[in-house]
Amino acid sequence: MLLNEEDNLDKIERKVEEAISSLRRGFSVNGGDIHFVKYSNGTVQIQLMGSFVGYPSDKKDLLLMIERQIRMLVPEVDVVEFL
Repeated sequence: MLLNEEDNLDKIERKVEEAISSLRRGFSVNGGDIHFVKYSNGTVQIQLMGSFVGYPSDKKDLLLMIERQIRMLVPEVDVVEFL
């Protein structure tokens, strides 16, 4: 990987972390948390923590909300996935 590509990847990962941080504040009130795992080729992988582990019923709504926020703040992101 070229140095410029690594710098760009680092910038994107920092922006993703900032976006997740803005979500984390609201989720922590309910005992949940989100952990950034990886960014690669437009895809962000996250892990749910705390009260979100085993989140009942529709994780799709939660994922869509998280994905919308991250994509709004980090246009380089195409997809967000739960691990």
